[in-house]
Order: sequence, then C-alpha cells, then structure tokens
Amino acid sequence: MKYLVILIILQFSFLSNGNLHAQDSTGYFLKLQSGRVIYGNLEYIIPHIGGDCVKVNDTSYYTRDIASFKCSWGYFAKFHPDSLSDKVEIYKRSKEGKLEFYSGKSTLYSSAGGNMGPMAYDYHDNYYTKDKVHLIIANYDNLSKSLSNNPVSMDFLQQYKDDRYLAWGYLATGILSAVYGISELDNSHYVSGSIFTVLSAVVFYLSVNYYNAQDTSLKNAINAYNQ
Repeated sequence: MKYLVILIILQFSFLSNGNLHAQDSTGYFLKLQSGRVIYGNLEYIIPHIGGDCVKVNDTSYYTRDIASFKCSWGYFAKFHPDSLSDKVEIYKRSKEGKLEFYSGKSTLYSSAGGNMGPMAYDYHDNYYTKDKVHLIIANYDNLSKSLSNNPVSMDFLQQYKDDRYLAWGYLATGILSAVYGISELDNSHYVSGSIFTVLSAVVFYLSVNYYNAQDTSLKNAINAYNQ
C-alpha cells in the first residue's frame, strides 16, 4: 500500500511538471468565456469575410466564445465598445499598467485575400481601461477624469492643454500670414509679401512643434500614473 501511494504521488508530480512545461513553452493561451484556459499553438485568424477566430490545436473558437488570448502577435481581449449595445469586439493591448491601453482593428482593410494578420490593428492607442471591463476612448476629457487622483499626471495634462491651444493659435496665425503675404505679392508689394510669407512658414513650424509636444505631454501623464 505504501509503495502504491508513492507511485501515485510520483505520477501526479510527473503530470504536473509536464503541464507546467506545456504552459511555459510558448506562454500562449486562450481563455474562454466559460473561464476555461487552453494552452497550445494559437493562430489568430482575421478574414476579410466572416468573423474572427482563434485556432488552438486545429480547433476554432469564435469571438462569442473568447474572453482573452495571447499569441505571437501579443495579448488580446474582448470588450463591449458600446455599453448600450450587445456587440463585442476583440482589441489588442498595447500598454500594461494601472491603465491598460488597447487598439481596435483598422477600417482600412487590404484588398488581398486570406488572413489579414496584425496589420489589421491600428498603431495608436484608441482606448484604455482601469477596471479591465469597460473600454474608454483615449482623449483629454476622459483621461483628465481617470487621472484626477494623480497630481503629476494632472500637471502633464494641463501642459497638454496649453500646448494644444498654442498649436491651434500658431496654425491660425500661420494661415492668416500666408494669405496676407500672397495677397501682398499679387499686388506687387514684394517686400511685405515676402516677409509675411516667410513669417507664415516659421509660425507653421512652431505649430507643428507644439502639436508634437501634445503627444509627449499625454504620454508623460499616462506614464506618471502607471508608475
């Protein structure tokens, strides 16, 4: 009896180690809506016609059955993009942290057939979530509410707001300067026309710089919150 117990324990240990090895070999998994987790060789298929599906060991699972999964393209999760609708979609996680950022599929599909691959997803962060349940559109108004309990993040968001106003202000000034400069050149006022035309180029350059600074301020606000 004693040897039988030892044999059972050794067999259980062997099976457990085998399962851990199978799980750790790639780290890829599929979590179903039921809570069941499947490990194996995952392939995410995004066809031009028909619904997305994940193939695991030659078995296909469709969006309605999927909760989340990880494959060679990254980590994906299913969300309700609109709380007023029952429609669900799969999103690709682009950043981890207290705020997790996700991108949705692009509407600019290629005309080629077959699996669209990771190019189906946009490269910018469209959405974020704090509770891993609800997706929120990533913009200044929403982030200012979600980051309100972090003073450093709020400072960066205020900088983002200032940069946005300056960018639009310089853009408007550049347009007016360019229009006035061209009108002066048309009326043979070459000196004033040239000055305003060159001035408009400088102002447009400043507008681009402040526009780029907005993106940096927004990223700094998010990074400060996720630290």
